[in-house]
Amino acid sequence: MKENLVAVPPNNDVAIVILAGGRSSRMKGKNKTLMKLAGKRLIDYAIQRVTQWGKYVALNVNSDLEVFKGYNLPVITDTVGGYLGPLAGILSAMEWAEEVGCSRVLTVAADTPFFPQTLGPTLDSYSLDYEIVMAATENEFGELERHPTFCIWPVGLKDDLYQDLMKGTRKIVSWSDQFKIKNVKFSRDKLVDPFFNINTKKDLIEAESILRGDRI
Repeated sequence: MKENLVAVPPNNDVAIVILAGGRSSRMKGKNKTLMKLAGKRLIDYAIQRVTQWGKYVALNVNSDLEVFKGYNLPVITDTVGGYLGPLAGILSAMEWAEEVGCSRVLTVAADTPFFPQTLGPTLDSYSLDYEIVMAATENEFGELERHPTFCIWPVGLKDDLYQDLMKGTRKIVSWSDQFKIKNVKFSRDKLVDPFFNINTKKDLIEAESILRGDRI
């Protein structure tokens, strides 16, 4: 799989946060976003893509903080404790975006190295007409599959999110569907799922195969 970066217009009203704060339980606690794919850390792929979309980029992490600080990007940890899942990272992203003066924040997952290079601008093109804009693809059965960590959120929803987290809400789509939401469908490559994410060593081997272009 050849990497072809494309130029996209930046939008400095949308902050960008790469979510890398999970517990990586299937990697035996090792932060999977620091694992290498074709000589680069998984998080490097995300950073390479999103830094072309705007000037406000941060990393949401909860471990290996000194390693991540080496990227010279703001490092934000979950502002609510207890590893409450990706919604906690999204809350922290909203709070940080507000601090830097942005009205919206785009979140992307750090364990998904092939996500579309035009994802940010494409989602942003809908964000003035909807409260939440979420990436989606169509599966082999023609059904819509949503990718809720790839989403643009208005920072004005942070108080609602905090309250629902405290009430026990954990699933992103369960929380987001109460608002005006747009699911933006991205096309699948015949060989590569752009939202293929790496959770296990087997997934890492498959990603290596995708990059080599020998996947059938």
